[in-house]
Amino acid sequence: METPTGKKHCNPCTICDEGSGLRLKIKCSRSSDTVCEALEGYFCTDVIEGSCAAAKKHSSCKPGQYISKKGTSLSDTECSECSRGTFSNGSLTLCQPHTQCKELNLQLVKEGTTSTDAECGEKNIYVAAAVGISVVLY
Repeated sequence: METPTGKKHCNPCTICDEGSGLRLKIKCSRSSDTVCEALEGYFCTDVIEGSCAAAKKHSSCKPGQYISKKGTSLSDTECSECSRGTFSNGSLTLCQPHTQCKELNLQLVKEGTTSTDAECGEKNIYVAAAVGISVVLY
């Protein structure tokens, strides 16, 4: 009991349920209830008298998004969209620029998207030679 109430029985201690995203912060005593907090990877959605009464798992960003604000014990993760020319699988804190195949003296095989990098390959010498030969023969 935190204050005298005239009741014949004490209030039961709150249980911090790990299955609900909560863990023990301060043990229950004869004069104060248990204080719970959110587990790592969760944030508190309901605070009652300084104790977390309910928690929710942090949101995950989707491919094409980056983590613009990491989740805390009191707030959810915030995601933002990658801009053109950049990509993220959803787990990055910044979008990465697409690989520039020409700068690596490689051929672009597949354009990058907001969720995937550009794909590069070796320049095909045979195609260039075949085009050159066909021009000469024509």
